[in-house]
Order: sequence, then structure tokens, then C-alpha cells
Amino acid sequence: MEPTITKIVKPILPKREDSMPCLRRVAVYARVSTDHEEQKTSLEAQKMYLSRMVELKGGWELAGVYADDGITGTSWKKRASFQRMMKDCEAGKIDLVITKSVSRFARNTVDSIKAVRKLQSLGVVVYFEKENIWTNDSKGEFVLTLMSSLAQEESRSISENTKWGMRKRFADGFYSVPYRRFLGYDQAGRCSMVVNRKEAVTVRWIYKWFLQGLTAHSIAGKLTKQAVKTPGGCDVWSASSVRSILTNEKYKGDALLQKRFFLDFLSKKPCKNEGQLPRYYVTDGHEAIIAPEVFDYVQVQMEERKKRSSRYSGGSIFASKFVCSHCGAPYFPKPEHSTDKYHKTTWMCSRRFRKKTSSAICGIRNTRIPATAVRQVFAAIAQAALTTHPAAMKVCRQILEELDLDDVAESLGADSSNEDCEDLALIIHRIVVFPDGHVEAELISGETVSVDLVASGLPVTTGDKLMKPKKKRIKKGRCLQCGKRLQQAEGRKKKKFCSDA
Repeated sequence: MEPTITKIVKPILPKREDSMPCLRRVAVYARVSTDHEEQKTSLEAQKMYLSRMVELKGGWELAGVYADDGITGTSWKKRASFQRMMKDCEAGKIDLVITKSVSRFARNTVDSIKAVRKLQSLGVVVYFEKENIWTNDSKGEFVLTLMSSLAQEESRSISENTKWGMRKRFADGFYSVPYRRFLGYDQAGRCSMVVNRKEAVTVRWIYKWFLQGLTAHSIAGKLTKQAVKTPGGCDVWSASSVRSILTNEKYKGDALLQKRFFLDFLSKKPCKNEGQLPRYYVTDGHEAIIAPEVFDYVQVQMEERKKRSSRYSGGSIFASKFVCSHCGAPYFPKPEHSTDKYHKTTWMCSRRFRKKTSSAICGIRNTRIPATAVRQVFAAIAQAALTTHPAAMKVCRQILEELDLDDVAESLGADSSNEDCEDLALIIHRIVVFPDGHVEAELISGETVSVDLVASGLPVTTGDKLMKPKKKRIKKGRCLQCGKRLQQAEGRKKKKFCSDA
């Protein structure tokens, strides 16, 4: 008997994208690259047109409108609406995605193909209205690859043209700043900057506090405590924001152009320009908030603080102003007799009480200044400067007036008192303290003023000269035979008789 062969034919069910269910959940995706008013109109037009198309199509139901406003299409990492749409597709909420064109979906060939293949694996079809491309078509991916490559090339061409235009503007001396996040200036015209008088006050106070001796961290704390808004509109200041204001040359009226550049138009990763491209420096391009001399002096001070061998302290206006003449370490307040009625605070060399085994210990007993007399020292220096260096004080007043601190400049008179200490700290760069009780103050004008604190009647404690090394302690004993005293050397075998060597 011959075997009987029966062919079993199993009906093949149509795939999800090949079938046309009675009700298809359709998502609309729209995107524009910039947040200009014209682009916003284009975005609204895309959403209205595609939503209307879904409503008129029988069997289609609008599952949602996803729109990215002012975000580039060269990468989907920063497109929040696009990522949300992909997650909804993974959750099975969407059957079809329609968009105006390939360039609206993505301008990166790799990202475009990767996204389409991921949606195909989820059973979601993508329709590009302008090119009339369906991804469930057999030729859809091939055509999409070509169109995505053209969109990417178009993006590259736009990027090159934009970069050429920007570099040409830099070469001609035209520039602008992000005014929404730039403190102190407003936009007036296309390439013109005008001073915002209200915000300029904050900028000048930042420079004033820095010249008084405060650090960027301390300045940020003061601004936060005073409820001053950051350049970005936040309530809490950071030290980096303060440092950026202190180091930005635009506050002195100049501009350094092309500090950074993008490596490529796809990743848009910023890179610091260290000679790869030409840079341009514009002098007196706009109105200055800070005088150029003050700005340059602040840069010098910042570099000096970085190069210090010891940590710079900016907790108060006195910190790091007083410096030991022997080791160069700053003075710091040290409490004495903290547990009894003789409690007091004295400013002295910070290396005075380090371990003797440390190589950084100060080798002398330098002059000590009571905390109650520190303000008197500042006043004595100001009065001596007025007498011996009137030209230097004139320069100091000029610098303060350029900071719009006219009231501070007026306080630098012969009647400078202890209450003017914070103002006097502005004109004093460093106070070098010597053991004999005199100090040498370096002013911001470059002059040096010498003041004898003892002769001025200030209650300071002078130090002695280099400490002499202690002699070895000699222990004395008596001879067990004759009773005479014996000299015992420390660290050697104890003598018992006069004959012992």
C-alpha cells in the first residue's frame, strides 16, 4: 500500500501593520528646530494639519499629539516628546505614527533607521506625509534611508553656513550674549549691549566683596541670604556662578570671541578653543560695568589665591589679610583662656602651634594682635597712607569711584574710624606683620605703607627673635664614694662614682 501524503495548510494571519483594524490608534509627531515666532507658527500648523487628517480618516483615532519645540533633530536624546512617544509605543498605546516629513522625524540617518526598526518590532507603522512613505512597505526602509541621508546632509549644510556666518561676524567684531542668563546687560538692537542699572549693582557688589577678601563661596552665600536672583533666575547662588562673573571680560567692556566651538553638527559637543580656531578680542566694544583696572586687579588676586601654599580663608574681611613675615602663612583668630574669665581671641600666625616635627612650623614668635584691635590697625594704616602716600590714596579713591562706591571713597579720609574697616579692607591687599611690632601694608595701588603698632599705642604683643633650641637637660647626682655632685648627661648610662667616664 502506498503512503498517503496530506498537505496541511495553516492560514497565515496578516501582520498588524498589513491589516487595517476597525479602529487604529494614531499619534501625531511634530517638531521645529528653533523657538522663534515663525517656527512656533510652523509647529502649530503641523499639529493642526496632521490632527485634522486623523479626524477625517475613517477608522483612525487620535492617540495623542507629541511636539518638540526648539529642539534639533540631529539627536533624539534631548527630545522629551519623542522619547515619551517611544515609551507609549512600547506600552502598546499607539498603532500608527504620522509626521509631516522625514526631516521632522529625524535629521540623523542612524537615529532615524534605529527608531523605525524599533517601532517595526513593536508592530507600529510610521507614515511620512510629504514623501508618502509607509514603513510597512517593502521599499519603505530603503527610501527612508535615502531621504534621511538627504535630511542629514541638509542639516550639515545649514550648520556649515551658520558657522561660517558666525565666524565672519566674529572677525568683523560683532557679538552678543545670552541675555536671559547674563547678569548686568540687556539687548538693544541686534548686536548692541546696554547696562541694566539694577543688575549692575549686584555685579559691583560681587567685585567689592571679593576685594574685601571674601571667597566666591562666601559671596554666593551672602547673595543667597539677601534673596538676590541668579543670572538664570534661581534663588540659590553657587560659587561657580560668582567665579564666572569675576572672570568674564565683558564686564570691563571687552569681549573674547570664539572661546568654544562644536566638534560636529550631530553630537553638538562643545569644545574649548585652545588654538584649533582663531579667536578675536574686541576692546571697548560696549559700556563697561567694572573699570578695566579693577577687573585686571581682580584677575591677579584670583591667580595669587590659587598659587598660595596654604588654603585661602575668606570667612571674614580680616582672614588672609594679615601675613607672617617669617613663614608667609596667614594669621588666624585663636581663642585663649576659653574656660575662665580671662577669655580673649588673638590673631596670630597659623603655623605657630603646629607639631614640632612638622617642617611647616613657624620658627619665631611673631607679633600677636588682639581681636579688639584689628579694626584699629586698619584705621591706623589708612591714616598713615594719607600722610605718606597721598597719591596712592587718590588712586584707591579713583578705583572705588569706578566701582560706583562713592560713599566708600569719601570715607577714606583722615577721620577714618573703626566702623570704616570694611571699606578700608578694599584698598589693602596684604598686611605683613613683623616680630618687632610694625606692619607693612601693600595697597591696591602698589604702594607700601609702614606702621609701628606699638608707637601708635595699639595693645599688641610683640614677639621675640628666632627661638633658640633647647639645651639638653643635665641631671645632677652625688658620688657614692666621696659624695661630690656628678653631672649626668641625658641619654647616657647614669654615673655612680667620680671615676665613671
